[in-house]
Amino acid sequence: MSSLIDLFPHPSHSLAGHITHHVLAVWSLGANRSVLEAAYKHEAALQHPVIEPPGVVTANNYHEHLGDDNYFSAYVEFFRGQLEQKGTSAVLDEFVFSPSANGEHAKPSKAISRFTDNLVHPMIHIGYGLEFGIPGLVVEGLALAATLKGDRVEPLFPSSLFAHRNLSQTVIPKLQNLVLDDLKAPSHGASNPHLHAFNILNRVIKNHSFDGTLDPQTFFDDTVNAHWKVLSDYAQEWAHDISDRETALVKVEELHWTVGLLYAVNGVNKAAKDSPIHADFFLMHLVTSSLFLPSYIPNLSPASQKVLLQAYMTVVLAWWASRGRQALDIAQFYASTTATPALPSFTTKHPSWALTQSSENPWFAVAQHAIFHPDDHLCKIQRALAHYAAVYGTRHARAELLDGTLFIRAAGLTAERTSQASDEGKSFVWDVSWVQQPEQESHL
Repeated sequence: MSSLIDLFPHPSHSLAGHITHHVLAVWSLGANRSVLEAAYKHEAALQHPVIEPPGVVTANNYHEHLGDDNYFSAYVEFFRGQLEQKGTSAVLDEFVFSPSANGEHAKPSKAISRFTDNLVHPMIHIGYGLEFGIPGLVVEGLALAATLKGDRVEPLFPSSLFAHRNLSQTVIPKLQNLVLDDLKAPSHGASNPHLHAFNILNRVIKNHSFDGTLDPQTFFDDTVNAHWKVLSDYAQEWAHDISDRETALVKVEELHWTVGLLYAVNGVNKAAKDSPIHADFFLMHLVTSSLFLPSYIPNLSPASQKVLLQAYMTVVLAWWASRGRQALDIAQFYASTTATPALPSFTTKHPSWALTQSSENPWFAVAQHAIFHPDDHLCKIQRALAHYAAVYGTRHARAELLDGTLFIRAAGLTAERTSQASDEGKSFVWDVSWVQQPEQESHL
């Protein structure tokens, strides 16, 4: 995989290159060498050559070229040296989450704004590096964040986000990088004595200041500009009690349930008559990016964990509100979907010696479909949903009827939706239209 270093995602385009994302996602799902090579070739055709930077980036001029994508390679070299000298945890804290990285001198925007900009792709790219233990991806993700503008999300992060950092919390924990499979979710009895993420969703649904039709071209910018204060306040109230790793992991679990709920239940509520789900391109990215939260937690100080989770919650609320903030009819979702989706498999014949001729685990077909599908986002969302099903599949969440089958239901619907255009010989395109639905009663 060393040859991937030769192709950097260049941030002058609307979304970062996905070559490493695709290859690592299908590899983690069980793809063999031929699939990995095919995925690499498919994505390599979309990559752009590395641009020679106008100059070098040093500690003395680091702030002078922020937001300038011509300096991407220069920032790669800068962060390579920083990681070698200080280590991943210290660099993340210093250049992304610290007050100094988010002060008035951080132009064109705060570091946290650039980190969550571009549909949180810097966070995703760094997250792959943390999860799979590839420092080069952390370096590239930091360089991507440094060269984005961040102005679209800048209003969401007031200076108060960094105002109450406890100095005793800034010591970086000396922990190994956390692999997803090593994460032990909080026990079923663990609960947040304060505000749950679902309570925040209800507040947004019931807040009529969000009412009105959004422009299909400027929906996100309009939402941020009009509602940044209430969105950031909601997130701050939700995150105010994060003070240690245990509390942070409880909040991570809440976010996993939240993004799955917003993508799946919202998607079924908005689906066209001939479609199983409105596979929202933007809400899909909330699912794929949330998968990396467990890999961030052990690499951050408690103070930085709080900044990360509060900022991420703010972005989740902003994207969801910008997509219409429909009430979440969980009862209708469960009544119209199945926890045992019958998906076509490439190997459906059972041998005569099989213990049973009954249907196989639906996740086999979900993974197989995702591995071979050319759209790199599909393998990423199915990987996230499969992980959540493995961790939370036997749970009941804090909402009417909501249980761990949410994730296989979402995965089955997504597989069916992504097969529709593909089976007709057309390229699948995620749903990006903004759909206004009548007001419904929420069941959270």
